[in-house]
Amino acid sequence: MPLFGNASWHMWGSTRVITVEHAPPADIDDENQPVQLARIDYKRPETWTFFLYAKILQGVVRPGDVQELTVDFDILAGIGRSLVNTVGGPIQDAFARFSWTIAAGVDPSSRPPKWTTVSRTPPTQDGDATSAFAFHHFPAQSITSFARLRGDDNVAGTYKVEVGAFFAPYTHVRPDWFKAIDKNLNQSRFRSDETGGV
Repeated sequence: MPLFGNASWHMWGSTRVITVEHAPPADIDDENQPVQLARIDYKRPETWTFFLYAKILQGVVRPGDVQELTVDFDILAGIGRSLVNTVGGPIQDAFARFSWTIAAGVDPSSRPPKWTTVSRTPPTQDGDATSAFAFHHFPAQSITSFARLRGDDNVAGTYKVEVGAFFAPYTHVRPDWFKAIDKNLNQSRFRSDETGGV
């Protein structure tokens, strides 16, 4: 039964607002504080599609400055007892990355939103940029998605960015649906309890 009366997929995505603040030379940014956007705990492995989104809501670039804003999306993806963490760093690629270069005199909130349903892997071979590959979906049973906002430490200002991440199975066929077709279906033959699908 869904918690609090909500369907399980209410946890499969959300939007949040992240704030990053810089006051050089005493940097007080919170770029390393990720916000959680999705939490999926399915009964069986699935192939998942994704939609990632970011929009600058507020910020001011002072005269003479250029602000570099970056949003990193990462996931913890698992099957069974195994878990993979895609968290990158300033150089290493994240699961997906959006960035803006904003010159002085430009209203950051006037920049159009960025979104994607495709991302690229990090290079699988050092020094070979052609060994990075595009992907549209990935396998997982459990998914935790989060985003981090980073700005230029040497540029003062406060910036707010709305971020969003949504996930859905690529092909959503659930074993319990067949019960409506075959009234004699023995659900116990699904030995791993995958008919729940939450």
